[in-house]
Amino acid sequence: MDIKKLLRSIWRKICTIIRRILAERIERSWKVHLFLKTYAPLTPIYLADNEYEILSKDELEELVKKTYRRVKDFLKKYKLEDCDCDDWAAAFYFFAKVKSIRAIGIAWSIKHAFIVSIAYCDGKPELLVIEPQTSKIYTYYEAIKMDLYKPRWRFVLM
Repeated sequence: MDIKKLLRSIWRKICTIIRRILAERIERSWKVHLFLKTYAPLTPIYLADNEYEILSKDELEELVKKTYRRVKDFLKKYKLEDCDCDDWAAAFYFFAKVKSIRAIGIAWSIKHAFIVSIAYCDGKPELLVIEPQTSKIYTYYEAIKMDLYKPRWRFVLM
């Protein structure tokens, strides 16, 4: 086995252990930081709170539906520079997060701003990507295959 394959195997085992650590609904920020690093080891991650609530995927889907309606009523429609992806992401974040400690944040790729969240899917924590302009939810692995969400992300969870 070459060194690259060995390192990849070790990294996968480390990631599995870190994901098992996230067994509670309320998580300390250092655990959330480690979890996000398993997906994007070179990505800058900024966490503002000491604890985060991790929702189930069903709870997150319901929250996304309600939040999308509020954001759409608030912003009306997309307009380049005045009401574009970063504005939609900021408004979506505000309405989804206000007065809570939910594990929801804003992320940027090279050309797009969007929402990220950690949610329990089948009992395991997963990193999900939410498109604030359409309310579609993608897994991290689905999202990075799309041009808008190409890696070199930056995360901010507040």
